[in-house]
Amino acid sequence: MNLQPVTRIWLLLFALTILLTSGCSRTVTQMPTRSNELKMEIELNGTADVQNNRYFVIFSTTESYQIPLPPPNSLDEFLEPGDDPQPGTTTKEGYYAKYYSTWSGYVVIDNFGYTFVKGPFLLNTQASRETIANLGDLSNKLSFIINLETIFGSNIPNNVYFDIVTVSYPPNLKKVPQDIISPPTYKFETISGTILPKSDVDDPSSNITPSLNIINWTVTLE
Repeated sequence: MNLQPVTRIWLLLFALTILLTSGCSRTVTQMPTRSNELKMEIELNGTADVQNNRYFVIFSTTESYQIPLPPPNSLDEFLEPGDDPQPGTTTKEGYYAKYYSTWSGYVVIDNFGYTFVKGPFLLNTQASRETIANLGDLSNKLSFIINLETIFGSNIPNNVYFDIVTVSYPPNLKKVPQDIISPPTYKFETISGTILPKSDVDDPSSNITPSLNIINWTVTLE
C-alpha cells in the first residue's frame, strides 16, 4: 500500500510521541526521603564516668568547624559556651570567635543526663540545655536519639559534620579534651537509612584513661 507523504509524516510523529512517552515513564527518579531522627552510639574502653568527665557530640553545617584539640595540638580547654577559661589562656571572646561560631549545636553527656544545646552561640547570650534522655545504668556505651529539627529547625541541611569529644572535667581546674574522632572530618547525609558503620578510632591499649577512650561509634538515620 502506498501512503501519501503527509500520511507518512503523521505516522512518524505518532510513533515518535509513543516512544518518548513510554521512555520517560521508565526513567522517573525517586527523590530521597529526608530523615527526621538521628541515633548515635558511642563505645568507650571503660565505663563512662559522668562525675569527672563530660562527653560531647558537636554538630555543624560546615566542614571547617573548629574545636579545641587534645594536647599537645592545642592548649585551649574544651568548655561549653558561657564558661570562663582559666587565666592566661585564650579569652572568652576568643572561644566564641574561633570555636562556638562554627557550631550548630551540641549534645553533652554528664551527671545531668543527655542534654542538647542549640546554637547559634553568641557572646553574652545564655545558651540553654534541653534534656533529651536520662542516663540510665552506666556502662561503656553511650547512646541517644535526637530529632534533626531539634538541631537545625525546619531547614535541615543535606550534609552534617560532627565530632565526638571526651573531656576531663574536674571542678575549678582546667578542662582538657582527651579523645576525638577527627581527623578525618566525618559527615553524614540527612537521608533516611544512612548508616555510618562502627569505626575503630583508638586501640583499647591506648594510654588514654579507659572512661575517656573512644573505641567505636555508629550513626544511624531513621
